[in-house]
Amino acid sequence: MTKTVFKFLAVVPLGIEDVTLGEVKSLFNSGKKVRGGVEFSGDISTLMKANLYLRTPTRILLTVGRFKAKDFKSLIQRTARYPWEIYCPKGIPLKIRVASSHSRLWHTDAVKERLLKGIEGRLGFSPTLCPKGEVQDHDQYQLVVCRLKNDICTLEVDTSGDFLFKRGYKVSKGLAPLRENLAAALILASGWDKDSPLLDPFCGTGTIPIEAALMLRNIPPGAKRTFPFFRWRIFDARLWEDILYRALEGVKREEMSPIIFARDRDPAMVEATCENAKRAGVLEDISVERLSFETSAPPNNRPGWIVTNLPYGERLKEGGESAFLKNIKEHLGKNYRGWKVFCLFPTAQTRLIQGAREVLRFFHGGIKVSLLRLS
Repeated sequence: MTKTVFKFLAVVPLGIEDVTLGEVKSLFNSGKKVRGGVEFSGDISTLMKANLYLRTPTRILLTVGRFKAKDFKSLIQRTARYPWEIYCPKGIPLKIRVASSHSRLWHTDAVKERLLKGIEGRLGFSPTLCPKGEVQDHDQYQLVVCRLKNDICTLEVDTSGDFLFKRGYKVSKGLAPLRENLAAALILASGWDKDSPLLDPFCGTGTIPIEAALMLRNIPPGAKRTFPFFRWRIFDARLWEDILYRALEGVKREEMSPIIFARDRDPAMVEATCENAKRAGVLEDISVERLSFETSAPPNNRPGWIVTNLPYGERLKEGGESAFLKNIKEHLGKNYRGWKVFCLFPTAQTRLIQGAREVLRFFHGGIKVSLLRLS
């Protein structure tokens, strides 16, 4: 096993960096927040654990190198200095992604061309590039990321393959499904203690309750995935098997009385929640009901958490903004006293909810949304 210390970037949606920083620090006792991610460092075991355990990132990148590049000649020469043979096995195509801002090397296709030359110079052979625009399985290529900013070039390799939010349990999807990593971020940001009830009264396809159940059981989100680093020269199969074994040993398998509740008035959504929860292996941990929130009562005698993605698109059309929100707030005040209430809502309309505190703000489905604490 290599003891080399690597630098990593956990890439996250803008706005949830603090949540991911908390995750990274909890797992590795260190981390630094940057725009759109969290930086941390460690050896190959750190890389494995990050992909296995972290719930909120979209991918984990490994930094290969960072240098000043003001011309194409230096870009090729400096790129060729790095050990690409570790990450780019023969026969595996490359996909090179370039972003450039405030740099002399601004033409991304020209940068890709020179990067490939540099990589070829190190490898001693010409790797195949994925055809532009062609959709391919993430397991079939190695992604190389180049970020140029103020003439500083950062080269990274992707360690995750497909997006980490793709846990593999979603067989049924709604019209605007909440991504799994965002659902996990809402729960973590709410401060749910895992001992009190958690209710999603507008559960849709069940992403929030399912992610809560996975947390409750300590089921690692990456346990059933494969990763590009399985192909790398520094991959240690025994180490991975040991880390995965220990992770699965930590899963709580004893029978529990459900404290996670999923409700929706739409029978199709109730069915979808059950299908997804079954595939995730947590159906027995979630009480799923077809029930309209406006006529509901708390599912438990003791107060808990409400964490939900409000169906603002559909319901606002029905009764107007004020009527919809007024009904929700009145029902919460009368029937859910003592509950901690966290709702996702369009940022542009948060002015309609007086007394709410914004906890998170990010984009969902192209709309800027805010996680609000109502009580």
